[in-house]
Amino acid sequence: MSANKQQVPKVNMDKGNIEILIVDDEPCICSALDRILSIEGYRVRTALDGETALKLCREKSPDVLLLDLMMPGMDGREVCQRVRESGTATRIIYFTAKADNTDPPGLKQLRNEVDALITKPCSVKTLLSRLQNVLEGTQQINKAVNVNPGVAAGKL
Repeated sequence: MSANKQQVPKVNMDKGNIEILIVDDEPCICSALDRILSIEGYRVRTALDGETALKLCREKSPDVLLLDLMMPGMDGREVCQRVRESGTATRIIYFTAKADNTDPPGLKQLRNEVDALITKPCSVKTLLSRLQNVLEGTQQINKAVNVNPGVAAGKL
């Protein structure tokens, strides 16, 4: 499979089947997000740095990666790039304080790198809504791909 093509994710909308990896260098943020998403019924793992996040992704690719952008060492953009290069179907959401409105071109570039971008601080309702939108988009992709499974790519 080429590096530009990603596998279509197989996400069952049953929250108990959806695994989210939270990556943030602030333990209190990881803990709070873990509690919120666990209460909602998602399976959650956490990492406090980019290296640990990549290790966990190699062990088992999460359905969604909730990723802080500004971390010491390996930052969120590098983690995102490496996960994308691996060809996994992981959906990535940047969860960051960096994306303010003072740099619209930079904000647009950040949005193009991932499936969604959430700025800190945000309400629980906003977090859950954006997560649901990403998951519903994944479900729509699955439906579209399965419409005509007899179609194959190749020379015409």
